[in-house]
Amino acid sequence: SGSRAAPSEIHRNMASRQLPMFPYTFTYDQIHRALVGTLKGDVTCRRELNVCLRSFVSAAEGRKLPKGTPHDRVAQLLLSNSKADRMSSLPDDCVELWLACLRCVPPVKAQPPCTIFQGSLGKQSSADWDRNPTWKERYFYLTDTHLYYFTQENHKGKKPKLELDLLSVDFVRAVPESTSHHPDCFEVNTSPSLPNLKLHAHFLIDVQGHSSYFKGWVENIDAAVKRRHDLNHAFSHAVPHKYWAELQLAADEKDD
Repeated sequence: SGSRAAPSEIHRNMASRQLPMFPYTFTYDQIHRALVGTLKGDVTCRRELNVCLRSFVSAAEGRKLPKGTPHDRVAQLLLSNSKADRMSSLPDDCVELWLACLRCVPPVKAQPPCTIFQGSLGKQSSADWDRNPTWKERYFYLTDTHLYYFTQENHKGKKPKLELDLLSVDFVRAVPESTSHHPDCFEVNTSPSLPNLKLHAHFLIDVQGHSSYFKGWVENIDAAVKRRHDLNHAFSHAVPHKYWAELQLAADEKDD
């Protein structure tokens, strides 16, 4: 429907919409892995998590961020997991640094979700892959916790037509054209109570461009779903708080 931007232009537009980042010395994936490992009782991950949290505080205080400033994915990771039932699973030193981080950022309601990937996708509404389906173009946003879509890119003030928690997603898979009857298709498989999403990313003019765009969607959704499930499972099966207290006691006795 209408002319499409070249791949390089789309990537430039996407990059320009990224929220400003603190000058961290670590990546989102590093702090995510450190957090998951800490919840499993890994002492090395605990040290890495503390280093990441100290770096966050140092960077945030250095910027002297005013309230309402947009924050990056790390800030939202900390905010969205800051309830007592979750933080009680962490060692005391991590909790202390975590709280110091929270004092550097505004409440979660004051900031929009950080987008990992976004753009137009074709959506098929039928339950099966039809040979002659009706494709509706929708504008999708992927965050670390949800997949959203709107009827159009310009949606200011409107609620999303879909707000899918990635915990409800089992997996994402590429679908061959022999099955989908359309190039660059993939399916987001959800829990039994929700319909699967049948999508295509075949919007760009040159083959290399739309192939990269399709691959970007599949890989980013797949990675986000795995991170979401891994962290939720880690919190649900975290080592008890007394595990860390006993480690600390043993370390203190060794020092004595």
